[in-house]
Amino acid sequence: MKNPIQKLAQTGYIHMNYPRELRTAVEEAVAAWKAFCALPSDIERSLPYSSDADGVGYERKNGIGPGADLKENFDITTAGRDWLEAHLPENANPTIADFLKKSVRVSELIKPVALEFARLV
Repeated sequence: MKNPIQKLAQTGYIHMNYPRELRTAVEEAVAAWKAFCALPSDIERSLPYSSDADGVGYERKNGIGPGADLKENFDITTAGRDWLEAHLPENANPTIADFLKKSVRVSELIKPVALEFARLV
């Protein structure tokens, strides 16, 4: 079998297996994101967003016009994790707190996989 990085260079595609614990964490975070997105928008907005260099947190874009950017997204970084946790209201909706907890877990578990991929590349 070809080295996965050679395959990536030749095809632009690579499939990497990742640990079961990480896969489970991703599945749990996806379910938590779906629950978060089902909340009323005023409650969703209580999850903070920082537009500093990290650009972490929840962001809803409601552009105007035919080419408008209409989307919801959530960004998390290792550096921004502490900021998010510090700026989450103490009485945060349990769905928001659960989503943040599960997202942080994914960011922790994915780090060694990402570092190994970066080392190979």
